[in-house]
Amino acid sequence: MAVKGNRLDVRKTSASTPTLNASTSASSIARVSSQGSLGTSQREIDVATKWDQDAYGEDVLGEDNLLDDNKHKRSAAYDIEAKRSALGISLGARKRRGGKRICWTFVLPTFVCICLLSVGILIGYNISSGVKQVTPYMDAMASEEYGTRFLVVGDWGRQGMHNQADVAMQMGLVGEVLRPQFVVSTGDNFYPSGLKSANDSLFLESFTDVYSGPSLQVDWYSILGNHDYGDASALGDTATRPSFQTTDQTRGKDSRWICCGGREFRKQSTDLVDMFFIDTTPFVEKYYETAWANVEGGLVDEKAKRGEQISNFNADLVKSQARWKIVFGHHPVRSNGSHGDTKELVELLSGTLRGNGVDMYINGHDHILQDIPDKENPSLHYITSGAGSKIRLGLGACCNDKDFYAAKAGFIAVALSDTRARIQFWHYDATLAHETVLIK
Repeated sequence: MAVKGNRLDVRKTSASTPTLNASTSASSIARVSSQGSLGTSQREIDVATKWDQDAYGEDVLGEDNLLDDNKHKRSAAYDIEAKRSALGISLGARKRRGGKRICWTFVLPTFVCICLLSVGILIGYNISSGVKQVTPYMDAMASEEYGTRFLVVGDWGRQGMHNQADVAMQMGLVGEVLRPQFVVSTGDNFYPSGLKSANDSLFLESFTDVYSGPSLQVDWYSILGNHDYGDASALGDTATRPSFQTTDQTRGKDSRWICCGGREFRKQSTDLVDMFFIDTTPFVEKYYETAWANVEGGLVDEKAKRGEQISNFNADLVKSQARWKIVFGHHPVRSNGSHGDTKELVELLSGTLRGNGVDMYINGHDHILQDIPDKENPSLHYITSGAGSKIRLGLGACCNDKDFYAAKAGFIAVALSDTRARIQFWHYDATLAHETVLIK
């Protein structure tokens, strides 16, 4: 339909529909409209006329019509009926269509407003209910009273495989909430048998490229495990050098790496804690029967230093006045894992740990997470964090009474205040599996 001056043209593309305009004769209109009734009431004429005026913004009768009122009304009736018949639209249909337009004009905005209001209520509920509605990591949050915060992971270096990358991601996410000041590695840093050269690509592939989360860009205090000494080397392979992991050798690759505890350094401290590091591999006698014990800078070379290492450790421990005392080593003193207790360390360390107020001995080696309170001194806990990648099923329920045991990849998160030590055991699937709280 188009408006041209004072002429109204109504056209339909169907071949069966005639073309009407304002100059069509009365008889033609009568013929066209014979399909419908001409008995249109004055109210219908007025309503239809008003509808056309609203729809097209023009008076469909035209401003030039000089007919008197009766002729004008009859002409309007004929014209309207002709248009209705030609377009196949009844007045009732127009009324219904107009009703739908009014209905949607009211209902649709109302429906949208209700939906938006519902969404707003849900969002407000989630906000008011706490961030736990959004993330499980808020359990890692530590208030300002926890002045020392750190993560511990062990037995991890597998180029991201065997859940290492998953554990690293969770460490980064927990770290975003906990805000750790450093990370401790409990050894077996590079599988299968340590670093073979100063430029061994494993350092980047298993450490730098994997632990890339922003919250993990802190100091890593690392100790050596038996694999870092060459355990699992192929027959005749003596290329492993523990010294390739030292800070001097790695400084140009990644400044976070600080190694090796018990060899290059013995102690690290904060305002709340003294941390002592022991290089435990040289104390395990069975290793000296292996070929890899003879690598340069390896077990044989370190054996003569064992006495000095323990003497220094005992002296440092006696002098410590720290609120908390934590000892780190690769091998466990007590463990329900597949390796079990390390008999050399039970004899060497148990009495010293109890007698000098040590709160935790934290180790790796067994590929599990666990917490075992000391039988004679329950305030001393033997904690294993050796599940940084590939796990190994252990005995679990055997040998030592335990507070927690899990053969599932993960790490621990520690937060220390003046009166509390909170140790959380996190799995690689974002599960907070267990929490131990020690109180002074």
